[in-house]
Amino acid sequence: MRQIISEQISDLSNIYAPDVELVSIARKENKKIEAIAKHVLDSGCHVEVRWEQSKSASDTQLRSLAPALGDDLVDAIDNEILLACETMDLLLGCSHVGIRLGTLRAPMCPRFHVDQVPCRMLTTLCGSGTEWIAANDVDRRLFAKRNDEQPPVSQGATTSIFPSGHWSLLKGGTWDEDFFGVVHRSPRQTDPRLFLSIDPIFNDQIIN
Repeated sequence: MRQIISEQISDLSNIYAPDVELVSIARKENKKIEAIAKHVLDSGCHVEVRWEQSKSASDTQLRSLAPALGDDLVDAIDNEILLACETMDLLLGCSHVGIRLGTLRAPMCPRFHVDQVPCRMLTTLCGSGTEWIAANDVDRRLFAKRNDEQPPVSQGATTSIFPSGHWSLLKGGTWDEDFFGVVHRSPRQTDPRLFLSIDPIFNDQIIN
């Protein structure tokens, strides 16, 4: 399985290739978000919000759901969310998207796992990025046990981390019957993070 790391949003279409498990796109626009978000996180701000919106929405619910983020950060994140939603619609043909934005000061999912969704876009707006293991490097025997937080990697293999600011589109466990799903987890670092995930929603049914 291949992983595509790029600076071109158009490369997200490679997710349809049978031998591609993820596409991660660098977003230069995140530098502004990261600078503002660091200041907000350092102030002790806590946010955990979820909402669903249609592909045709011209605004998000972030301003009303998370006023503690401040106008500058909300405006910057809004722009990224709206562009990401438009991209997901063009790429996947989804009618709605499910959005989650949260501040994290401890690992949300400390054990390696696979999301049971067709695909999910993950973005760390500020802080350490999500840790993942290439499909060819996963030791399926160790992964099946998952009795601890040790990486289930094959001998000689290592884990990787998505850089902050990347849009990372990962195939999930229900993408198709021929692919297991990308194995990943929250980073073990305890530095504050501002984390965003976007799920496609088809037939007006939320994917959990």
